Amino acid sequence: MVNKNTFPSLGELLFPFPSRRVRRLACSSAHLDRILLPIIAEHHATNGNGSDVLSAMLQMRDERTSRPSMTTTELRDQIVTFISAGHETVGNGLTWTWHLLAKHPEIEAELHAELDNVLGGRVPNAGDVPRLKFVEAILKESMRLYPPVWVVARRTAADFPLGDYIIRAGSYLQLSPYVTHRDARYFPDPERFNPHRWTAADTVRSDRTVYFPFAAGVHKCIGEGLAWAEGILVVATLARTWRFRAAHANHRPCPEAGITLRPRGGMPMTIHPRS
Repeated sequence: MVNKNTFPSLGELLFPFPSRRVRRLACSSAHLDRILLPIIAEHHATNGNGSDVLSAMLQMRDERTSRPSMTTTELRDQIVTFISAGHETVGNGLTWTWHLLAKHPEIEAELHAELDNVLGGRVPNAGDVPRLKFVEAILKESMRLYPPVWVVARRTAADFPLGDYIIRAGSYLQLSPYVTHRDARYFPDPERFNPHRWTAADTVRSDRTVYFPFAAGVHKCIGEGLAWAEGILVVATLARTWRFRAAHANHRPCPEAGITLRPRGGMPMTIHPRS
């Protein structure tokens, strides 16, 4: 349903009407509440003394009042975000990465060289993340071309001048990394898959105004650090042993823009040992 209502203002108009789709959404939301609210209550009962993420959120306090920073409803919403947003985005990012590596065997060879040098044949661990610089560059370039979150919405807090126009307070803006990341003003030869543009500090502008696969500002993705670590470790773990190739020689995946940017019809690939 969210796929069909990308524009927030449209969703606000449609949600109050009890259509079958809205009823299904409400039923699914209630099902989540039956699971999550008892868990929140259990953590409240122990004053959030655990070492998990929910306990950490329960321990947060308002600096002015020393009262809990989040209500039960806000905690519930944060948990739903973690559950729903923590897997598909990384999965889609990795999918496009394997596609790009299969099309560029010379980049894949450099990837293998770094993995052999850093890992020496062993399975990577969290301590290897900062050492796998080229793996990180590959993921950055993959998310430049195919950002899993291809559009983000922001609402103006005050009137905002934009060229010859005034964006009025309360207006919704749709900001698209997919468009900005392919702008030749910021990324020379923008359609080319070139991880090396990230290995030299002066070759690319990586500030939040032109490169924002995780959005920016106070609503920037809370899972960005985890996503980078997860992506780097998954690529390193699989690529040290395996190579991925398109299952069909003429397959050209078409990006499908829903909540996330996924390949329409999937990404059929075959898996081959490096040896």
